[in-house]
Amino acid sequence: MIARTYREAYVWASSLLQEHKTKDAKFESELLLRKSAGILRHQLFLRWDEPLPMDVWERYQQFIITRSKHAPIQYIINEQEFYGRTFYVDERALIPRPETELLVEQALARVQGLDIDLLRILDIGTGSGAVAISLALELCQNQFKLTRAIIEGVDISSAALEVAKINADNLVKNLPTSIELNWVNADVWPAQADKFHMILSNPPYIDWSDEEGMDCEVKNYEPKLALFADDEGLAIYKQIIYNASKYLHKDGWLGFECGYKQAQHLSELLQAQGFSNVQIYKDLAGHERVIFAQLQ
Repeated sequence: MIARTYREAYVWASSLLQEHKTKDAKFESELLLRKSAGILRHQLFLRWDEPLPMDVWERYQQFIITRSKHAPIQYIINEQEFYGRTFYVDERALIPRPETELLVEQALARVQGLDIDLLRILDIGTGSGAVAISLALELCQNQFKLTRAIIEGVDISSAALEVAKINADNLVKNLPTSIELNWVNADVWPAQADKFHMILSNPPYIDWSDEEGMDCEVKNYEPKLALFADDEGLAIYKQIIYNASKYLHKDGWLGFECGYKQAQHLSELLQAQGFSNVQIYKDLAGHERVIFAQLQ
């Protein structure tokens, strides 16, 4: 088929995606048509019955065929919104989720009460860099009276760090010299002696036994290294919790995003390792999603 107009292209695409039972065929068809043409929604409808340029049609076909195989929309258009900003994403890193914004929000709430000349924050499993970059940009705001801050994003995957660096280049162009953002390729802990005032992590926390029942868009496309962990999904949490006191200042905060029904178990692990002031926060769906604790 050769689509002669934007409307005809949309009709073809929505029919194909409905046939393949994607989540929202009509919305996806419209979004991918706009992205293929590089136009806004109102511009699309103004051009609805205009001829579709061949290069747009070829790009659109590729987008739709890829989506019909249930590839995530975010990987097709290489975009995901997070904390009010557009991040670049591809298959090298996990797609940032809205739930993770709660981790950033609670981290910032704790920074606001600190009176430190040099604030050091570690983001373990930084992936696309969404958490680290969001923190760096938010800390530039006036309500944070910081003399200097260093944020380090660590990931075992050098490929994921390439995505984080793309996002840093796109979003962190005019960072004040008082805020430093670094990327480290390492397995959990960076090789350095200085301690941190806050350690954050959204680690892989899905148990391997749950893989079969997962959404195919997640398990077939997103990096398994960023999704799954041994020991019922708790392996990386334990690795961090058992060693955090070596890297965290006294009274420093450790914050995690966690999976469904993991928060209470993590609370017990944290308290057994000398943490107190444990606080658990629910996401918009009512699930316990973020946990913070303070080192005594």
